[in-house]
Amino acid sequence: MEALYRDQILDHYRHPRNYGPVDDLPVTAEADNPLCGDRIRMGLRLVDGRIEEVRFHGRGCAVCMAAASLLTEHLPGLDADTVTALEQAARDALVADAGTPLPSPLEGLSALRDHPARHRCLLLPLEALLAALPPE
Repeated sequence: MEALYRDQILDHYRHPRNYGPVDDLPVTAEADNPLCGDRIRMGLRLVDGRIEEVRFHGRGCAVCMAAASLLTEHLPGLDADTVTALEQAARDALVADAGTPLPSPLEGLSALRDHPARHRCLLLPLEALLAALPPE
């Protein structure tokens, strides 16, 4: 099963979904990890408080880029409260018992629970996303 998830990470790293310039989107925010050099910028278009369009741009490790790609596939239609809950669920799952998966869409990255040094890589796209969303 771990090989399947590793393949998923590599696929999203090599062929990221929704990767591209974000400057044309009305809402953007950036997050970075100065310890490793990961830097990601999320861009959003909101309609009636829900994400209509999302893209990301940046550079980082395979985990960071895969997490951003996986997230962007599932974000359209979500509101700020749902994204906030997703971020908290991801943080909680990373420190939970080994049988607790990360929330969808990050479920395939659950094996990273055993690698605390990679937790920030996984959470960085969510940090940028939360910074971009207006407070409710």
